[in-house]
Amino acid sequence: MIVTNMFPSKGSQKGVFVKESVESIRDNFPDVSIDILNIDEYRDFRGLKYFFSVFPLFFSLIRNSPNVVHVHYGLSLIPTLLLLPLFLLKKIPIIITYHGSDLMGHKLVNIISNLGALMCSKVILVSDKMEEFLWTCSRNKISIIPCGVNSNLFGYVFREEKETQLKPFKVIFPSSPHRIEKNYVLFSEIMLELKKNGITVQEIIFDNMSREEILDSYAKSDLLLLTSSREGSPQVIKEALFTGLPVVSTDVGDVKSVLAGLDNTFVSNRKSDIVNWIATSKKSRSIPYDQVLSKMDLYSDISISRKVVNIYFDMVAGK
Repeated sequence: MIVTNMFPSKGSQKGVFVKESVESIRDNFPDVSIDILNIDEYRDFRGLKYFFSVFPLFFSLIRNSPNVVHVHYGLSLIPTLLLLPLFLLKKIPIIITYHGSDLMGHKLVNIISNLGALMCSKVILVSDKMEEFLWTCSRNKISIIPCGVNSNLFGYVFREEKETQLKPFKVIFPSSPHRIEKNYVLFSEIMLELKKNGITVQEIIFDNMSREEILDSYAKSDLLLLTSSREGSPQVIKEALFTGLPVVSTDVGDVKSVLAGLDNTFVSNRKSDIVNWIATSKKSRSIPYDQVLSKMDLYSDISISRKVVNIYFDMVAGK
C-alpha cells in the first residue's frame, strides 16, 4: 500500500514521479498488488488532511491487511504515526521514502519526518546528500534509491548543431518560479548575462505543464538549467539526460554523480562559470547516445522498481 501527499490529480502534476513509479511496479511486477491512499484527496481540509486520512487508512489496514505500507514524503507519515498501535498489532512494516524538502527544508517538517523514521523498518533516501539531515539513530535503516525514469516515455532526441546566434536559444527552467528553493532569481540573472553576450535566449518554464507539454519541451529545447539552492535527486535532470538534452546545474543533491562522465553537461555553483560555459558552447547538441545508454541502466524505472520491490519482499520475509 502506498500512502502519500504527492500524487497527481486533476489540474496538478504534483508527485507525478510517485505515480510513474507505481505504474512501473504494476507493469513489471504483476505479483505485486498496490493500493494507494492519496492524502491530497482531503486537501479541502488543508493541514487537517493528514488527520482526516487516518480513517481510510484505518479501514484499509483492517479490511485489506497490506503486507507492507510504503510512505512517500515525510509529512505523509502523520496518519501512520496516529495508527502506530494498529501497525504493531498487525505486524505491518512501514517503509518511508524521503524526497528532499521533507528532510532538507523547514525545521518542523524535518522533526516530524525524523520522528516518523523511528517507527519505520526501512528508510529510502533519493540521494546520499540527504543522510546528514536524518537523525543518527535511523541511519542504519538507509537505502539510497533515486526515482526512476520511464525510458519508453523519455526517449532520446538527436539535436542538430546550430549556432546560438542564428535562432533563439531555448533554456528550460524546470519548475515554478514561485518555489523559492528553485532559485529563479539566479536563473534570471544568468539569462540576462547571456543576453549581454549577444545570445538570444527564450525561457521555457515548467509551471503546471502536462506530461505531454514537458516531453515536447525537452525535445524542442537546447538546454536545461537547474539553479536550485537545494535538491534531493531532481527528476528533471534524469529526464533531460534520457532525452539527450544538455544540462547545466548547480551542485545540489546527486546531480554531480548523475551527470558524471557526460559530455555537454556542466555543474557549478558559480554564476560566472555557468554563464561562460553556456556562452562559449555556442551550439546546441545532444549528449552522446552511448553515454545516455550507460545512465539508463542505472536510472530506468525498471531498474529502480526492482530495487524497491526487493525491499518489499525483504520486509515481508522478515516479519
